[in-house]
Amino acid sequence: MGGGFTARKDIKATDTHAAALAKIMKNVDIFHPDWNDLDKNLDSYVEAWREATGG
Repeated sequence: MGGGFTARKDIKATDTHAAALAKIMKNVDIFHPDWNDLDKNLDSYVEAWREATGG
């Protein structure tokens, strides 16, 4: 089952694969990054990651 979700909001997939995928995704929180914040602060985030991981 690798089809994914439809990109269109006016169509709802109803086949067995879509139903199985919806079941897997139930109660999953989707992360939506703030791209403006990342653009401004990327260097400090990378540095913090390196300090935390020794990388």
